Amino acid sequence: MKTTKTIAIKTTLTIKGMHCISCKSVIEDACKDIAGVKACMVDFKSGKTVVEHDNNVTFDQLKKEIESLGQYEVKKQ
Repeated sequence: MKTTKTIAIKTTLTIKGMHCISCKSVIEDACKDIAGVKACMVDFKSGKTVVEHDNNVTFDQLKKEIESLGQYEVKKQ
C-alpha cells in the first residue's frame, strides 16, 4: 500500500479591518472550514495571520473566504 505525504505550507497574510477578539474567532473559524487548512493563527492587534495548509489551498481561496466575511482586506506577505 502506497502512502502519500502531504506537505504543510505556511502562508502569512496581512488582514486589515480586524478590531477585536471576535474578528479573530470569525476569521480562524472560516479558514479552518476550507478543505486542506490544518491551522489558522490570527493576531488581530498586528493584523498578521498564519495559515497552515496543504498544497491544494491557494492564496486566492483564503482571500476570497476571509473577504466574504465583510470588512476585511487581505494581502499576502
